[in-house]
This record gives sequence, structure tokens and C-alpha cells, in this order.
Amino acid sequence: MLLPKKIDSYLILITAGLFFLLCPVFMGYRVGYPIVDGEDKTSESQITGAGSPQSDKKIIPVRLHCWGKESEPTINLYLQKIFQRTNILEKNNLRGEFVESIKDVKEIDILFEGVLKSFDQGFKGKIIANLGAFSRYVLAVPPDSPIKTLPEIKGKTIGIQDVFLPTDYYLLLNALYKVKLKPEQDVKIIHSVKSLEPPDVRWCSDLSSESFVRLQNYRIIFEKKQNLLVSISDELRLHQPEAVRSFINALKEALFFLATHKEDVIYWLAEDLEPLTTEDLTLPKITQLTKYICELNRNYNVKTISEINIEVAPDDIRELKQRAAYLLKIGKIKRQPDFDSIMAEAKFSDEVKRKISDKTYDPTSVKILVPDRVKDTSGKLKFE
Repeated sequence: MLLPKKIDSYLILITAGLFFLLCPVFMGYRVGYPIVDGEDKTSESQITGAGSPQSDKKIIPVRLHCWGKESEPTINLYLQKIFQRTNILEKNNLRGEFVESIKDVKEIDILFEGVLKSFDQGFKGKIIANLGAFSRYVLAVPPDSPIKTLPEIKGKTIGIQDVFLPTDYYLLLNALYKVKLKPEQDVKIIHSVKSLEPPDVRWCSDLSSESFVRLQNYRIIFEKKQNLLVSISDELRLHQPEAVRSFINALKEALFFLATHKEDVIYWLAEDLEPLTTEDLTLPKITQLTKYICELNRNYNVKTISEINIEVAPDDIRELKQRAAYLLKIGKIKRQPDFDSIMAEAKFSDEVKRKISDKTYDPTSVKILVPDRVKDTSGKLKFE
């Protein structure tokens, strides 16, 4: 049966239209959204719009935890202050939640320090960055002491702090072994507070407020810095790799903010330590302490963001292995981490090494969200 020409034309048009609509599906594609092997491979940039304003992009929540105490404002604390008081995380499409106490390390996405303890407690992840000096331990002597070098402490007493952690003792042993001195045989170790006699040498972290006051007039004959390593969880690394890249970028921006806004960061820390003030530890001394702590960071005096260095060096891992072996020997950790498996893959290591371009980076894009409370109405610090 022949159809009228008019109806026949309509059928041809309808068939052609269906063909053009359905052909991309049969060929394995959708307009604007690639499908490969039956799986939607739409990239996040296609969903959010590559190159679109930051506010249009997906904000990824990350949970961060800093080992340490607020009474010792080390690098993890001042980075926390920078993240909390600026828009650096937000401008990198992240929303940070700082978790103070954790019941399960598996709940954390990003860990500052506590590498050995965290992995021993079941944290699954990778070491990704080195942020520079986290703590510094010193052997210090009174200003009138004849001791000038480390080997000269043979036969002397070393005073240690009341709260003395296994890592503290490991670092002291390491220092003694370097000059072939044996504890108890060549030197006597005592608790400096409990002892009636003042020690010849003091061994302590000079970053604590107590030690800082005590060591004001002491002369340092040996120092050992510990670097702060940052770890990311496998959960974040595998399921949100863009968040990891964004966080690496945020770390660099935060350290550059420290270098270019020294006074702000120093006073933010001093403000938090203000309740600790005593007759000896006055606010000016707290400010001096926090300035000294910030100065320990290797990125403190950079002039451009391209100079920021957060790479993990072979020496960092070598020292971590030695510390792990010691803690395992004395029973403070149950197992030594597999260091080959906890180092970040090349794609993230390359991101850590990548320099942010000075030409394209706009430092004015970083905004201070929380104003200083330590300044009075004249803009001067109230303890100046």
C-alpha cells in the first residue's frame, strides 16, 4: 500500500530525527558526557565547569588533626590558625574541620605529625609532605659553664624534663652516640626538677613555654630539629584525589602567608597563649617565643611563593625508620610501618615538587576572615 507523499515525508523526517538522537548512545557517547565501556567518565571539571569561578566548584570537606599541645605552639598549631583565620582552604575548594581529639584515626583525612603513632593505631594512608621544623631539642649549659662542645659533657649530669617521652629519650641517645658517649656510663641522666643539685647540662625542647623561660640565659651547645610530616588517608587519596592536590596547594599558600604576614601569625599564637601568662612568662615573652617558633620554619624568610619547599627528603624517612626501630624495641609501637608502601605515589610527589608560579599567583586573593583581638582600637598591640 502506497502512502501519500505528505505522510511519507513526515515518516522520513521522524526516522532521521530518531537516528540522530539515538546514534550517539549506540556509539557509546552522550552529548557532553563521555561513556566508556558502559561507565560514565564525566570529569568533575565538566560537572562544575572548568575555569568557572571558585564559588561554582564543588567544596570538599576534609577532617584534619594536629598531634601536640596548644601550650607548645609548634608549626601544626600556627598552620591551623592560618587555615582557621583565612580563606585559604575555601579558595582551594576545601572546607576544613579540625578534630581535637579522635577515638579512631581512621576518621581523619589529614594528619599533622604523629606518623608512627597513627600508623601503629591503624591509620591507612601515605606520607605526602614535610613542612619543616616541628620541634627542636637542645643541650644547653649555664652562661658561665666551661662546657663548649658536646664531647665535653662526659662525666657530667644531664637534666631532663619531668614529662619525658620515648621520642625525647631517643633523640638524646642519638646525640650521645654521635660523640661515642654512653648513658649512665659516661653521663648521668637526672630529672632536673626533682634533683636537689642543678644539672651541668639541660636537655629539653626549647619550644615549650616553661623551657623557653628557663633557657633565656643558657648557651646552646647542641640542637636537633624534628620535621613535621603530613599524611593523607587512603580514603581521601583514592576517592578525592583533587582534594589532595588542592590541599597541597593550600599548604604552600599557608606557608607563604606565614612568610608575608609574620606579625599576624605571631600575634594569633600569642593571643592563644595569653591565659598561660605568669610573673616569668609575660605577654612580651610569649610574643618572643611565638616569633622564635615561627622563625624555625625553613620557609619563614621566602620572598616568593615559588620558593616554598614541602618535599619529603630521604633523610626524613631514614630518621623516621631509626625512630620506629627504637620505639618498637622498647614496646611503644607494635609494628614498624612498611615505609615503601606509605610514601605517596609519583603523581602526588610531583604535585608537592611543583612550584606555584609567581607571575600567576595573586597574594591579595587570601583574605583574613577573623580580625585580631589582641589589638586595641588604636591598632597597637595591647602588650607592647
